[in-house]
Amino acid sequence: MITPMNNNYEKDILNTFLKNSSDAVIIFDKSTKKLKVNPAFERLFGWTEKELVKHNLAIISDELSLMNTMFEIEKGKTVKYDDVQRVHKNGNFIEVSVTVTPIQDPQNKIYGAMAIYRDSRLLESMINKLEESQQKYASLYINNIDAIFSLDLDGKILNVNEVGEKLVGARKTTIVNQPLSNLLMSKESKTITEYMLTCLDGHSQTHDIAFVLRDGEELHCVVKCVPMIVNNELLGIFLIIRDITNEHKMHQAVRDNEIRIQQLLDFSPSAMFIHVEGVIKYANQAAADLLEIKNSEQLIGKSIYDFHPVSTRGKIKAMNERLIYGKENIRRIDEKVITINGKEKFLDVSKIITTYKGERAIHSIANDISHRKKYEEKVKKMAYHDPLTGLPNRRAFEEHLKSTLEMAEIEQSSFAVMYIDCDNFKPINDDLGHDVGDEFLKQLAKKLESSVREGDIVTRIGGDEFNVLLKGIDSEKEVVSITKRIMDKTNEPFQFGNQLYDVTSSIGISIYCPDNNQTAIKDIVKRADKALYIAKEQGKNTYHIL
Repeated sequence: MITPMNNNYEKDILNTFLKNSSDAVIIFDKSTKKLKVNPAFERLFGWTEKELVKHNLAIISDELSLMNTMFEIEKGKTVKYDDVQRVHKNGNFIEVSVTVTPIQDPQNKIYGAMAIYRDSRLLESMINKLEESQQKYASLYINNIDAIFSLDLDGKILNVNEVGEKLVGARKTTIVNQPLSNLLMSKESKTITEYMLTCLDGHSQTHDIAFVLRDGEELHCVVKCVPMIVNNELLGIFLIIRDITNEHKMHQAVRDNEIRIQQLLDFSPSAMFIHVEGVIKYANQAAADLLEIKNSEQLIGKSIYDFHPVSTRGKIKAMNERLIYGKENIRRIDEKVITINGKEKFLDVSKIITTYKGERAIHSIANDISHRKKYEEKVKKMAYHDPLTGLPNRRAFEEHLKSTLEMAEIEQSSFAVMYIDCDNFKPINDDLGHDVGDEFLKQLAKKLESSVREGDIVTRIGGDEFNVLLKGIDSEKEVVSITKRIMDKTNEPFQFGNQLYDVTSSIGISIYCPDNNQTAIKDIVKRADKALYIAKEQGKNTYHIL
């Protein structure tokens, strides 16, 4: 019979023990019929205390084992069984470890026993988990690509993996119990120990540290300090070190390259613009100088199109948009810009598709070619203009005539070609010399230009011969009227000093009409030349139309 507790305090202690024990516990008298079980017992065997009172302990064991156990208990001995089988309420066997201890009264009289059952499956599972955990820890420690040092709270090495050995260039056996700071010295003022102190509050800390090894080699590392906590007690520090020296060198090389590129952009003699949807995001000083702006920063945020003439902005913008979307192949063009002071400049612009902060952008490289343009215009003028009179030359006349003929065929309109020859130029040139002859030709050119309508073309063919292209002729009468005006003007005497020279001109005229089947330029000019010959034959100082 289980003796009642002497006081409530002892009873509370017993109930607390039974309730919170993870092991199955049963207290019983010598008859094994008076008993008390805890919740862990009910979970392990499936029997409640009330159900078990109706039976004896033989229901979870066998009679022989129970008898042998009680025999030993009567002697005051504690009985232990490892890995024995007991029966669950459902009939299944359970492998357990059992410890049965006799219960004595103050006079050392045995009146019962307490049996404690521990599920061997749970113990085995815990052992397996522990072994698995240890294997994972060992694998993580040994096979980790990072160097791992286990340090005590004084910064001395307790353990190190193979990567750590390679990092410091020493075997584990030679560095255990040494301060890590003797092997890895920070380039900064802080020591390894000082970095360790940052995680003594129980939180991991990560640092970028440049180390110097004993042989002077410099390493750049990412260091993570992890507190080593067991049962809520800080025992040391795990120092996980990743060597990023190569990555650091690569990043430094990239940064150096970016600096060099930036310097190339900033100090390039060519104007550099980077613009997104027309908005300037970057401009170098050469760009500012080109646009006559003091500082390149003043260009940031402005529209690139603000510096183009209004007449060309739409065209340039459309071309840039096509370029951005891959619909335009022309990447180098000549552009005209207007500086902040209103000066017009011609640029040779190369355009490269790039990105700026994740957005597609255009990188424009511009060079001022205003001087070259002027030279080209001069060369072009020399190629198409008479150097003496400044009038268009034969080549220019032929191109004007070609375009006029094409337009006349489309519009079904008429035009006329004049062939003019001065009747008296040779005496002036022979008597007064070539310089005076040149001056005479200049004056004659001006007289011809002043005699025709706006849009008509006067050209010098050579010597004292001129061609005139009369565009948009309505009738032969209109041609005659213009011809007479030319003759009146050119027949004015030429004065040199106190001497006057009479001057006359002969004119041959060819009129193109849509229905006269004269579609070859050479035929039109040939007819005018033939008409001039006829006018000369008629006594000069006259005109003839064919």
